[in-house]
Amino acid sequence: MLAKISLVALSLCFGTAIAQGSGVHPSYVSIMMRTDALDAEPITRTICGGVVVDEKRKLVATAWHCVPNQRSTIEKPGVFSVGGMNAKLVTFSPEADTAIFQVDDLKGLKAPTIKSPKKGDVLVASAYYDAFPVTAQTSDRFFPPMSVQVTLDWEGKVAAVTNANRLGGEHYDKITPTQFKWIVVSGSTAPGFSGGPVFDKSGNFVGIVSNINGGFTNVSSSENVAEMIRTIK
Repeated sequence: MLAKISLVALSLCFGTAIAQGSGVHPSYVSIMMRTDALDAEPITRTICGGVVVDEKRKLVATAWHCVPNQRSTIEKPGVFSVGGMNAKLVTFSPEADTAIFQVDDLKGLKAPTIKSPKKGDVLVASAYYDAFPVTAQTSDRFFPPMSVQVTLDWEGKVAAVTNANRLGGEHYDKITPTQFKWIVVSGSTAPGFSGGPVFDKSGNFVGIVSNINGGFTNVSSSENVAEMIRTIK
């Protein structure tokens, strides 16, 4: 099994205007929320990753489970943002665990090429943390002290490409099929990778990190994103 998470960048400075952070792919965007919306200390923090998927229409995709349940939270200025900017939710699919937002300005970020991987391909992903609270559960595992900015890299190998949702490793063939394509990758990512883009070794965009199940990471295919974009009027 090939899987690894490594610390690749550490700084105490702010990221770019679109809240990207150092050490991540040029298409990576941070999904941010004021924590007082979650009944916590009122600080804006990165909660998930996202990826530029259409430059002309200024579209950014992330995982649907990264989006607040209350639409009012999304629409309230300064509470939920994509890349540090207010964003409009234009389409989503809970079944594909994918949401697509439109922003005002991509700040020069470019959309990557979409490509489908095959079994055995090595995939990579990154997660940028502008700050993450250390708890008893997390402090010994993945996360740096609060207020430290950090980028984590992850690498895994494709175990299967299928249309079964919420997969469980070797049990992927026993799940009811869906209309969406999923990629099962060996090894678990850490919290914070959700919504971020996954790439092949050539830098092609293959999917969005969704969830962890049985030692595997489930990735919603970039083909799902492409199909959802086609439905936007």
